[in-house]
Parts: sequence; structure tokens; C-alpha cells
Amino acid sequence: MSLRPGVVDFDEKWKDLSATISAVVELRPVKRLTWNNNISDIYALCAALPKSFAEKLYESTRSLLEDSVTALAEEIIVLDSRSLFCRYHYSWSLYRQGAHYLDSLFSYFNRVHLNKYRPQDSLDYNVPGIILPPTSPVDPNAPVEIRNMSLKVWRTRMIDVIEEKLISAVINEVVKEGNQSDLGMAHDVLQSFIEVTEYDKERPYEYYQRVFEDVFLSEISSIYRKLASQLVTDLSYPQYIKEFVRECEMKLVTDQLQYLLSYVPQMMRSEQFENLSNLFILLSRIPKTLETLIKEFKEKVTNDGLVCIKAFMSSKQSVEALEFMTIILNVYSKYKDIVFDVFGGNKSFLNALNEGCRGFVNYSEGHQQHCQSPRLLARYTDQLLKKGTKGITDTELEEKLDDTITVFNFIEDKDTFQKFYSRMLSRRLVYGFYVSMEAEENMVQKLKHVCGYEYTARLQRMLMDITLSQNLVTEFHEKLKSDKEKETISFSTLVLQSGAWQLSQSPCPSIVLPQELLTSLIKFEGFYSSRHCGRHLSWLHHLATGELKLQYLKRSYFVTMTTYQIIILLLFETKESLDLQTMSSWTQIEEKELKPTVQSLVDAKILISTGQELLLNFNYSNKRTKFKISGQLQRETTQDIEQTHQMVLEDRKMFIQAALVRVMKHRKILKHNQLIEEVILLIKHRFYPNISLIKKCIEALIDKQYIERDAESRDTYHYIA
Repeated sequence: MSLRPGVVDFDEKWKDLSATISAVVELRPVKRLTWNNNISDIYALCAALPKSFAEKLYESTRSLLEDSVTALAEEIIVLDSRSLFCRYHYSWSLYRQGAHYLDSLFSYFNRVHLNKYRPQDSLDYNVPGIILPPTSPVDPNAPVEIRNMSLKVWRTRMIDVIEEKLISAVINEVVKEGNQSDLGMAHDVLQSFIEVTEYDKERPYEYYQRVFEDVFLSEISSIYRKLASQLVTDLSYPQYIKEFVRECEMKLVTDQLQYLLSYVPQMMRSEQFENLSNLFILLSRIPKTLETLIKEFKEKVTNDGLVCIKAFMSSKQSVEALEFMTIILNVYSKYKDIVFDVFGGNKSFLNALNEGCRGFVNYSEGHQQHCQSPRLLARYTDQLLKKGTKGITDTELEEKLDDTITVFNFIEDKDTFQKFYSRMLSRRLVYGFYVSMEAEENMVQKLKHVCGYEYTARLQRMLMDITLSQNLVTEFHEKLKSDKEKETISFSTLVLQSGAWQLSQSPCPSIVLPQELLTSLIKFEGFYSSRHCGRHLSWLHHLATGELKLQYLKRSYFVTMTTYQIIILLLFETKESLDLQTMSSWTQIEEKELKPTVQSLVDAKILISTGQELLLNFNYSNKRTKFKISGQLQRETTQDIEQTHQMVLEDRKMFIQAALVRVMKHRKILKHNQLIEEVILLIKHRFYPNISLIKKCIEALIDKQYIERDAESRDTYHYIA
């Protein structure tokens, strides 16, 4: 095809083109070659010489469409109401799609030959400092895009012609009793009233309101006025109210349920809470209609929480407990307010909120073996209960502990939290870092309320040990006074049950104590043995601290340090310099413990290292007369965290095996899948187990001869009495 303009025979081109137009608006098939040739024909007609046929093409197309739609309207108008409604819907669906294809066929015409009819300010001018003059109004009879022209023809030659019968048919379909109205068809018909004038940007709904809305509202008011009058006559007052509510629920809600629920995901994503509140009010009276709303709300909570958690973790090399908790509580508080403000505090939505929070609180990144939430929650609680927390009142502490329990309820691995919390509690109690025993006991009681006595039994024994130790030390000092024995040092100790505390054994069990310390220990051991016959005390010197007075300097200092640090410094009472080998020989402190202990004293500038020997720093000075030298063992390390997770895993194996034995002892014979289901049900309050771990525990019990496989059915187990 040549793109050069030339002389064209309009009638010849129009003959083929008109056949294609008729086929397109009726959605009859058109061959691709014919389609491409017709596009070329339209270009040739628009670019024809000596004069373009664009306007004639436009008028001929409109005339063809008018004739076609007029003939169709004459066929439809004679039909009965239901048939007319269905035929109109079918014909409109074809014509609407055909108009779209026709617009594509005339794309060159739309793009090139309609520009002269468009106002200049419709172009995208954006020149600073230049104000364009107002343009004249658009000529309503001016040519428009082919699709808009096609829709305009449908309005004038179809809707305006059958308007009265069509509106009556639509109203009948909407309000009719008995069989369910095809509301989808009614929606499409009503949508046609809007689409045929969508080119009118200033008044897009005026035609719809005039043709249908005003008539419908008047007609529907009349229908329901008559119905209400009939019901008042036929029914008693209570029956009338009941029937009225039932009809409203059925017609306005139940029958439209699919439509009402279809917008829920979109409204939830865009947080259209006013619309969601109105929908909740509609659905809350009708049973089993809130499931979709509840499900979408739960997913909204989880997704928003995950977005916040992932964004936070990706921006941090190490996750801080306080910031982590703040994110969780912010999401929870936001959606808790929504539950009460939007959903009236409905219990199902509160449950969905809790489930949604569990979805993101227990999130762990792909490269992480363990979920961080239990450890971070334990760390957050540790920070709250640790001495030194500034600017927090008792009331605020109580509120924050309640927040901790709120998040604790979301955590699946409660055994992991317990293990970390127990480790951190032991540090607080041993080193005296706790704010108060009342606060510690309060937190344990809150955990007990959620998980029961067994969960907190060890924690309660730890707190009890501290109280008993304080009483025991008081009795010890009173005994010394009554025996008129003089104390060489101010001595205090904690007597702790080995089974209740997560404390490592002393790395140097044969350590040599200075006489000043040893005397008090021997006296206490004698006192304790007289009270508790048969009990043995194992001293954990690596966890002990003391206060040492430095008197060899210009001014005296009181320094709190670990037992190992005290032992090292006391060596210098008789020696001016010492090497590591001599220190180790005299104290029996192993090298792996000795080196970091000595280094901490060098870092504090109490000792001076010459490379081979260590000397007292007689020029030491400090602004404070009382200070503390931190010990390496007081800090939580990555190794501590991994060891704790390993302890959790070992405890889980024992717990799962105990649950397996308990189930099998009760059931005697059980299938594999049923056994796993019952075990999960039994232990999920503490942690949600890995299926492979349960299988390993089953194999372990088979090896231990607690259970055995059935000889004929390998997926069946028998309990061995």
C-alpha cells in the first residue's frame, strides 16, 4: 500500500468498509486480511486528493450505525418485559464491545482528523508566565471519537426509543419476588445508561439520573409504601417489626452478599475504615456473614506487621529489643483501636487480631535458624526489670510488663522465651541487678497466669532461693555475733538449688583463695552444715563479686570487681611485680580465665604490663572514689545465645518423648499421623514442634523399647508396657 495521498473512489472503498463495520458492531468474525485492508482504506479516504473524505466517512459510518440500531430497537420494543430485558442486555453487550473494536479500526481517523475540532486548551500547555485566553465552548454537533459516536447513536436510537418499557423491565427485575433476580444483568443495563454519555466529562451522570434514577426512586417508593400498608393491616406490631427486619436483611444484605464482600479486600488494603464499619454493621446481624471480613482483617494485620518487621531488620545489623518491641506494640495498638472503633470490639475480630499478630511476631528470615522474638522479648523484659532503668514509675513499669505479656501471648516458642528469661533472671538475681523482688515476683505471676504452674516452677524456686539466702545470711551473722566471732570481711552469699538455676560450673574448681576470703567461707560452710545435714555446697567463684579498698595510692578507692580480679590484686600485697605463670601457679586459675582477668585490670589501668611482668600502677587516679571494673563473664555473647538454643532443643526432645509416651500409654495402639496430631495438640502451648523432630523422637523411643512398630502395618505403633 502506498502512503502517498491520491485520488480515491469513495463508493468503492465504502462498499467493503461498510460490510466490516456491520460485522464489527455485531461481533461477527472479520478476516485479518480484510481488517488490515480496511485500515488502509480509512487512511486512503482521509488522505484523499483533491479533498479528504474524512467528514463523509464519519457521516456515512454514523448513518450506518443509526440504521442498524434503529432496526434493532424496533425488534426489541415489541417484546414482553422479561424478554426485552434479556434481549437488550445481550444486544448491548455485543454493541459495546463492537464499538471498542470499531474505535480501534478508526484509530487513524481519531488521531489525525479530529484535532481540528478539539479546543486548544485541551493540549498540554505548561509555559510559565503565559496565561492562555479562554476558549469557545465545544460544538455539541462536532465529530467525536468513533467509539463515543457509536455510544451516542445507541443512546438516541435505542435507549431514547425504548426508554419507558426498558426502565419498567429493569425495575421489575430489581424488585420482583420469587426467583433470584439476575442482578449482574441489571447492573450491566444500568451501566449502559452511564457509558453512553461518558464523553460528557462535565455531566457524566445526568442522563442516568434523568432516565433511570429519578423514575426508579419514585416507583420503588410507591411499591414499598403499598407493601408496608399491607403488612400493617395483616400483621400485629411485633410481627410487623420482625418481618420488616427480616426483609431488610434478606433483600438488602443476604441477597447482595457476594457483591458486598467483593470489595472487602480492596477496602482493607486502602484502609477505608468508615466503609468497613458500615459493612460490619450490615453483616453483624446475620449469622456466618463476617468470615470474609475477619479473614481479610487478619491478613491485613499480618502483612502490615511483616512489612514493618522486615524493613526494620533490613536496616539494622543487630536488632535492639526495645525498638523491636516498639514496632510490635505499635502495630498491635493500631489494630486494637480499629477493632473497637470500626468493629465494635467484636470478639471474633479480637481473635483475628491476635492471630494476625502471631503471623508476624513469629517471623524469621530465611537465613536464620531460630525466630528472634522469644529472645528479644526476654531481653526487653530484662531491661525493664534491671536496676538502672531511669525515668520509669511503678505504674509505668506495670503497664510495660502488661505489654510484655501481650506480646508473650503471640509467641509460639514459649519454651525458648522461658530459657532466655531464666538465664537473664539468674544474672539479675546473682549480681543484684534487679529493681525489686516485688517486680520480679509480679512478672513471674503474670507468666504463671498464662502458662500455668509448671512453666514458672523453676523461676519461682529461683526467687525463693534469693529470699531464703537473705534470711540465711542474716542468721549467719547473728550466729557470729552470738559466738562473739569477729568477721574479717563483710561477707554475703547466695545458696542456690543447682536444679533450678542455669549457672555454669566453676571453670577453676581448685582455685586457691586468699586467707581473707577463705576464713569466711569455712565459717559459713560449718554454719550451713549444722543446719542442713547431708547437703553439699559447690562454690561458683567465677560469678562472685566483692569490693576492694585500694590504699596504696594518694587517695583511697573502693572498687567493685570479680572474685578473680580480687585474688589477682591481693597477690601484689607481698610482691611488686608478677608474671602470668607465677599468678597461675599461686592461684590455680587456668590460663584461659587468667588472661582476660588480668587484661581487664590492665585496661582499667590498675595494673601496668611491661610485656613480661605486671606491676601495680602507683600513679593511678580516678575522679570517682567508688567505681566498678566490669567482668567479661557478665555480658551475653553469641556463644551464650547459641548454647541456650541448643539447650532448648535438648529440652524439646525430652518433652516430645514424654508426650509420645503419655499418648501411647493412654491409646495403646495408634497410627503414625494420628500420633503426630495428638502430640502436637498436647505440646503446642509451649512450642510448635518440627515434624521431623517428632519423627526422630519416635525412633528414639523405639530404640529405648517404649513403643514398637506393628509387624504388618509399619505406620502403626504399639505401646510396650
